[in-house]
Amino acid sequence: MDNKHIAIIGCGAMGTSIASLLSIEKEVAKLLLCDLSDEALHAIEQSIKHILDIEVTVCNNILHHRHLLVDVDAIVLSLTWPMAWKYIQDLAELKKPIVSITRPNYSVFNSLQNFSQCPLSLPIGLEPGLTEIVIDLSLKKIGKLDNLLLYCGGFVDPPPEHFPYRCAFGDSVPIKADEAFYIENNRVRQSSKYDHVEEIFIKELGFLEAYRDGLMPWIADKYKDLVTNFEQKTLRHRGFCAQVHNLEQLGFLSDQPIKVDDHHVDILAFTRRVLAQRKVGHTEVERDITLLKVLAKKGEDKRSLTITSSYCAKYNLTSMGMMTASVLTHYLLAFIDHIGKDNKYYHPHEYYHDDSARQSLFNYMQSLGIHIEGDLIT
Repeated sequence: MDNKHIAIIGCGAMGTSIASLLSIEKEVAKLLLCDLSDEALHAIEQSIKHILDIEVTVCNNILHHRHLLVDVDAIVLSLTWPMAWKYIQDLAELKKPIVSITRPNYSVFNSLQNFSQCPLSLPIGLEPGLTEIVIDLSLKKIGKLDNLLLYCGGFVDPPPEHFPYRCAFGDSVPIKADEAFYIENNRVRQSSKYDHVEEIFIKELGFLEAYRDGLMPWIADKYKDLVTNFEQKTLRHRGFCAQVHNLEQLGFLSDQPIKVDDHHVDILAFTRRVLAQRKVGHTEVERDITLLKVLAKKGEDKRSLTITSSYCAKYNLTSMGMMTASVLTHYLLAFIDHIGKDNKYYHPHEYYHDDSARQSLFNYMQSLGIHIEGDLIT
């Protein structure tokens, strides 16, 4: 379908990245950009104003202007989960395809299997999304696995002297001392996040630390009979986990509110907002890199895959924005044309079981300058 008209609700970092990639697609003619922040809408308009072949409309409260959605071919949500679920419930009656980047609460994820109000697909981005696609690729290439290890992270170089975090979501850093899921001997287990830290050398970045960030619960349940040992670890600059442990020990990651004078203060929300003010900006770094690395093993058969993205000056996209938005954009266009025909829930990675669909995704990512290498794709 040419002349696609797409609405994007939520124009923060990821929403802007998605809009930027959609704006250069020849089959996309119109974008409806929606955000409660006039500042965010102005920023995204400025970032794509040089694209002459796209018609852009902005709206700061789409729930009050639903008529603008009548002619759209699909709705993209780039919101926090509680807000994304609210919009799904409010807009499902329009029967428009909805694709969301947001990972859902596990309890809601199970109920999605019976969803029947509109074509709905989520979550699709980097993790989960691309991570599930490469898990399925590993199993298809080798069969049941003895070991599967995923490393994923975004970095700046040189490393910042203060708290080394690159990305904030809105005005908050997504940090929390909770439990991480992993698979050991075909059983789903849990351990404290930010534990089991290992040092790993990445040729593009040198020595980094990796901690057990954990699988999504539904991923752990799904693959426990197919992979004997399976972990997903987040990569960070060395020293990150020690700083998190310090915050935890000092009580700054507590989810219990405290009373200050006559006010109740959410300590975790406070910490997340303070850290967001310390995030690294482009002017402070020489390189911005996001990396996904897969190590798969069955007996003596060992294979790997590495996907690397960098800051894109042409579209002013962060490396994380490039990798995440490229997956969602490729899937969204296919969802409109081929997939989302019935009012039900579609799990995104199922589309990429097909070799040609998966290769099309990798080709698209490479056309944007994302580097993909490894014997899992040869």
